[in-house]
Amino acid sequence: MANGFYFAGGYSGGTGGGAVFGVYAWSVEFIIPSLGVFWPVLINRLVDVVLIGGLLLVRRAQFIQPSRAMWRSIALASLLSLVALVSFNIGVSTADTAIVTPLSSLASAVTVLMAWAILRDRLSALQWSGVAIIIMGVVLVGV
Repeated sequence: MANGFYFAGGYSGGTGGGAVFGVYAWSVEFIIPSLGVFWPVLINRLVDVVLIGGLLLVRRAQFIQPSRAMWRSIALASLLSLVALVSFNIGVSTADTAIVTPLSSLASAVTVLMAWAILRDRLSALQWSGVAIIIMGVVLVGV
């Protein structure tokens, strides 16, 4: 607990992931003209597998085999993520990165709002604040 807020163990991972996505969003504009919209996504996924495998080895963590139902969920999430990244790459290749990148940040807010609307998740004041900040940021960039 810090300043009245609890930060889960994934806070540093989320921050690092956001930084890596920022580098990807910046660099993909230069990479797409030579590789196209699909290759950067494939390379990104291969790097993910290598890094996660390396992390499992370094931490000497045991890989737990997911159930069949979980594999279906993993496959669906992977497919949707693949479509999202390819769509992002198409957007960056056809429009201004300064517009596409902030719009892609809406994915986090949409995910939280869908969890609230569909799954009836209760959102804390901090989560509502995060959604509001994301939406305000997109509006400000669009102005």
